[in-house]
Amino acid sequence: MNNARLELESRKTPRSEFPYVCLGLLLKKQGASAEARELLEQGQQRNPGSSWANCELGRFWLTAKKLKSAEHYLERAETLDSTFSRVHFMLGRLYQQTNKPEHNRRCRQTHSGCRSLG
Repeated sequence: MNNARLELESRKTPRSEFPYVCLGLLLKKQGASAEARELLEQGQQRNPGSSWANCELGRFWLTAKKLKSAEHYLERAETLDSTFSRVHFMLGRLYQQTNKPEHNRRCRQTHSGCRSLG
């Protein structure tokens, strides 16, 4: 894994968050939560204006039941791109868990008119 991390550090891409978020998602699927969190945070820090990086970090925190952190990143992602359907889906899940039915309803309505992942 260290070789992959060194290779990431040496790359300069227009979407500098992309390799970090991708590798973070893969590590999360493999159960390496600490490493996944670190890479997702690095991806978000490399491009704080990325709705995708903020959404995936929020999704990580939602899964980890850190609901305040999840809400912070998911709402930031929604602010950055209000048409990103995954954000509305994740916010709907968050609001359902935090018993905010009015927010959940709004997310469900908005989700139906959003663009898909791309």
